[in-house]
Amino acid sequence: MKKMPQFYEDLAEMANSIILLMSPTGVIQYINKYGSEFFGLERDALVGANIIGTIVPETDSSGRKLSRLMKDVCKDPDRHIRNVNENILKSGERVFISWTNKGLADNDGKIYQVLSVGNDITMEKQLEKELTAARDELEIRVKARTLELNQVYEELKSLIHRLAMAEEAQKKRISREIHDQIGQNLSTIGLNFNLLQSVMSEESIVSTKKIINDSIFLLKDTTAKVRNILAELRLPVLDDYGLLAALRWYSHQFTEKTGIQLVVRGNDPHPRPEAHIESTLFLIAREALTNVARHARATVVEIDVHLKDNILFLAVMDNGIGYKRSKSRRKAGQDGMGLLSMSERSTLIGGSCKITSHPGKGTHILVEVPL
Repeated sequence: MKKMPQFYEDLAEMANSIILLMSPTGVIQYINKYGSEFFGLERDALVGANIIGTIVPETDSSGRKLSRLMKDVCKDPDRHIRNVNENILKSGERVFISWTNKGLADNDGKIYQVLSVGNDITMEKQLEKELTAARDELEIRVKARTLELNQVYEELKSLIHRLAMAEEAQKKRISREIHDQIGQNLSTIGLNFNLLQSVMSEESIVSTKKIINDSIFLLKDTTAKVRNILAELRLPVLDDYGLLAALRWYSHQFTEKTGIQLVVRGNDPHPRPEAHIESTLFLIAREALTNVARHARATVVEIDVHLKDNILFLAVMDNGIGYKRSKSRRKAGQDGMGLLSMSERSTLIGGSCKITSHPGKGTHILVEVPL
């Protein structure tokens, strides 16, 4: 056994870390004052004893064989420069020590001693254990809370679905009543005016012509407004022929009113979506077209409807001026009520709405709804 030079031994005695020298077989050849006091054992009891059974137990609390680890460390310390393992005090208490190991070799390269420096990390390990337990507990609570929120979300979706179906049924009922009652009455009044004109004398026509013409004009205007209200409530073409047909019908009105070319493409999805989904998608498309007419300065708009992998896609694309959508603008809710309305509508039917726009490159709105 080579003795440590006095200068290094003096430094080791001053250190606040465990410093020990052991043979390649694990026999302790030197331990500093701090180390012997830390383990609660006299140096005479440690020097000459094997590290296993004195300051390192045979197995740790998890059942790992520490005797095998120590043999590996002593045999090839350069492969185990750093290791953490349980150690044992005189009292029997288990502590965790972080070891740094270095093999000391002779001129032939043969290891004759192993230098190990250790620091107590028991408190860090305990904190790590507590943090792990707290994290596990938090994960359990988060999972439980997530499950609760998912249940609430599913219940909310079901409620929204029922409300949407009830709203559609109410719209249909009101639309039918307006059509059957007010619409028929307006038609009858119009016929009566025409009949009145045909049976009146020329003298009577001259004196009452302006009144009758004004009344007929008001009647036609009222009839048109009733039709608009009916269209707002529920399009008959949407009920009878579906979303694609309703969009094509609306495209003629849109082009005639704005002068913007509107092209509708796609295929009717099979099976046909529920009425409230069709109605919501039509309202989203109409809202998007309203935005185009007001702000985009576009000349062409395209609408595409198709079903893929049981997901219904509605895309509205224009060749207008576009705009820059910044995160701050979206967070501040400055995208406009129309865009916000489209996103909210898509969410209510279990879908999503993605809006892409760049200055000079138009705007692209994509709605996806799982069926």
